[in-house]
Amino acid sequence: LDEVALKFSSIALDIFIDLEKILETSSNNISFKALALSIFLKVSKSLSDSRLERMLKTITEQYSLFKEDFKKEIVMICKNISQTNPTKYRTYFNFFTNLIKLDAAESTKLEIINALQWFITNVLEYRKVGLLALGEYIEDCKFETLKTKILLILGEESAGLSIINQIIRYIYNRIILEGRVIRAASVPASGVIAKKLND
Repeated sequence: LDEVALKFSSIALDIFIDLEKILETSSNNISFKALALSIFLKVSKSLSDSRLERMLKTITEQYSLFKEDFKKEIVMICKNISQTNPTKYRTYFNFFTNLIKLDAAESTKLEIINALQWFITNVLEYRKVGLLALGEYIEDCKFETLKTKILLILGEESAGLSIINQIIRYIYNRIILEGRVIRAASVPASGVIAKKLND
C-alpha cells in the first residue's frame, strides 16, 4: 500500500479508519505505525482540516519514538504535500513550527528548515511567523551549518517587516554569544539587512 499510495490513492482512501487506529494505538510496532503513517500522509489531500490536524498532532506527540530515517521521511513527505496543497498551508506550517522544537538529527532539521523557508519565501501570510520561528530555534540550535543557513534566511527575508528589530536581536545575539564561525556568518547577515534598509 505504501508503494502505490501516491499513484492509486483511492485504494488507500478506503482504509483511513484502519490507518488511524494503527497510528493512535500506542501498543503497535513502531515500524508498522511508520508505514501506516506514510500511507496516510501520501493520500492526505482528501482529508478534512480537522482530521489532518488530529493526525499531525499524533505524529508530533510520537515523533521521539520514530527512528531517525523515518523522522526525515515524514518531514520530506509533508514538505512535498504542503507545497502543492494551498488549502492546508496553515495545518502543515504549524506542524513544521512544532517539529523544529523537537530532537532530530541535523539532516532532518535541515529538511524542516527548508520547509519553513519555502513558506517564508512563497506565502506572505507566514513570512513573519516563519522568520520568528527560525529566530527562536537558532537560540538552541547545536548545528553550525544550520545556524549559518538560518542567519542567511533572516538577513535576506526580514527587511521591510515590522519584526525587523526582533530579527536584528537574534542576529546580534549570535555575534556576542557564538564562536567565530557563527560570528562570521552573523556579520554579513546584518550587512544585508542594513543595505536593504538604506535602499
